Amino acid sequence: MRFFELFETTEKLTPDERSSWIARNAKETPIEKVVRRFTEEEKIEFALESSLNGRGINKLNGILKTITGLITKGTEGNDKAIVLVLEGEESKPNHQSNDKQTVITIPLTVGTKKLDAQRRQNDDMLETGMEIDEIQLYGIPSSETECMEFFNSDGVHYPDLSRSLSMKEKKAFFGAFARLTIHKEGVVDTDTGEIDQAQGF
Repeated sequence: MRFFELFETTEKLTPDERSSWIARNAKETPIEKVVRRFTEEEKIEFALESSLNGRGINKLNGILKTITGLITKGTEGNDKAIVLVLEGEESKPNHQSNDKQTVITIPLTVGTKKLDAQRRQNDDMLETGMEIDEIQLYGIPSSETECMEFFNSDGVHYPDLSRSLSMKEKKAFFGAFARLTIHKEGVVDTDTGEIDQAQGF
């Protein structure tokens, strides 16, 4: 059975079985950096999140300005107490503004520092339009192409990363991959009938 015909038979396996088979038969396991360009839908989402982050920052800064003003300028001439409450607790009897107190509501938030970091990240992704993903790859030698063929754990092939095998590698690998079929017990050499259990799934 030719290499890619053999590999196609792994599509009959469950995702976990296929990933296990790929990992066990890999001779190389590089981590490759792959550029992924954002879709228009993702860009719209980034813009929306950035806008929401900005609004959250402005709201918190407004509250901070009010509280800072009361602390630095004092409350003289204002006989009302200042009460700070968390968002969602305004309904409690002692958490409502009246003639004796002014309630300032603090929204539930991750804070301005994290909001600003998230906004900057969203803005950067919008500007670059892409991100670099690190993908774990698995190199499996092919006697059909005489190359090391690379796949991810889902079986997606990366032909642009294929490389030619050295003569030493060909001698080491081709005997094991020349004529193979896959069974649960292992990989079977159709010429000899021998089972390599190490390559089973």
